[in-house]
Amino acid sequence: MKRSYQSSTRLDHKETKVRSVPRRYGLWFSRIVCKDCVTTRNLKDSPTTRDGCLIMKKRVKSRAFSLVELVIVVVILGVIAAIAVPRISRGAKGAGDSALKGSLAGMRNAIDMFAAEHGGDFPGGCATCLGTQDEIVEQLTVKTDVFGKVNVDPTKNIYGPYLRRGLPPLSIGANKGSTDLLIDPALFQPNEAGGEGWVYATTTGEIIGNSVDNDDAGDPYSGY
Repeated sequence: MKRSYQSSTRLDHKETKVRSVPRRYGLWFSRIVCKDCVTTRNLKDSPTTRDGCLIMKKRVKSRAFSLVELVIVVVILGVIAAIAVPRISRGAKGAGDSALKGSLAGMRNAIDMFAAEHGGDFPGGCATCLGTQDEIVEQLTVKTDVFGKVNVDPTKNIYGPYLRRGLPPLSIGANKGSTDLLIDPALFQPNEAGGEGWVYATTTGEIIGNSVDNDDAGDPYSGY
């Protein structure tokens, strides 16, 4: 007569050990070893008895994430993104503002130094100057003579350079990345239509960023 088994494992001997074995057919099985009878049974097989030692089949299920756990993870990631993204955006905008201030400080210093060494004339603003962007950039980036010209006699080119790498690109606004100059406009104010990065007046040496936008504090970039 076949023996009826309980839902739990019953062992007639003193000590048992349970350890996992390789996965087979998509399921995990355990192997029970009875130290008294030194009997090993692979629990993938049917329940077996030997010397009064009852070995029951035991199945260990692998546990996956539940839907609730996945929802919690998604919510946490959403909260982190909501906090981090605005901070990153503000950080990038603040870096552009700082770069604009640095660029303007460097160019204004170069323009003032040029005027100090050329009788008060600003780049592109001397009596014999053409006032073009190429001329202005040349006067700031290469050595010139007392008239702001590149003399054929190198010994007379004793002034400058005042900028090492040309005009810096605009770091903010619609014309971001542009190094072009809007020279001597009728109204000394930003005008983004032409795509220039800077507004420059040859008669006064003033230079501003060519942007109609404001910073986070509400101050216009043209006022930097």
